[in-house]
Amino acid sequence: MFNPSCFVEVRASLSWFHEDRFAPFDYWWSMPEMGLLTASRYDRILHVLNNIGSSMFLPIRFVNRNHYVRVKLEGGYPVPTISSQWLWWRYPCAIGWATPYQA
Repeated sequence: MFNPSCFVEVRASLSWFHEDRFAPFDYWWSMPEMGLLTASRYDRILHVLNNIGSSMFLPIRFVNRNHYVRVKLEGGYPVPTISSQWLWWRYPCAIGWATPYQA
């Protein structure tokens, strides 16, 4: 799923387990690299907004043990493009999830 050259860094960033304090900078998750893992772990759609460009990550399988996601966007909400990682690694059951967001 990850570029082999950054695998060690991604794995290291996942190894902080102290609940009583913030992680040092070396353990911070970088985006968009961690976007797909974050969306899948927490079963949520994740929008990453920054000054370079925005992207959207969908979970690669199910959300809340369901096969659908209901999203209500209001006020002309601009939806970022879907992450290419998700397009490559999604499960077959998730293929149709992108359709409502592509228009």
